Amino acid sequence: MPFTEDLSQFFEQDEFAVAAVIKNGPTVIRSISVIFNTPTQEAAIFDAGAEVNVPFMQCQTSDLTGVTKSHTVTINGVAYRIGEREDDGTGVSTVQLRKQ
Repeated sequence: MPFTEDLSQFFEQDEFAVAAVIKNGPTVIRSISVIFNTPTQEAAIFDAGAEVNVPFMQCQTSDLTGVTKSHTVTINGVAYRIGEREDDGTGVSTVQLRKQ
């Protein structure tokens, strides 16, 4: 019997997470809890460094069933396009976002 862990405690909105609404066009697919980050990282542009914001969200992998790059997610009232996704193998995924 495989071991499964309840990850929902890590995504409680009164602790670390915020609400996110995933949509396909105007149709709401689901509301989930995510850990949202907007870090600044340095990017090389024509051999010069520049700081850029690369927003991303972390959520339970199971919450992303059927979600593709054609979908959007709204977090804190701001819409983002779903980007590259990395599943870490523990049931948590990191999804890159691009502001609409």
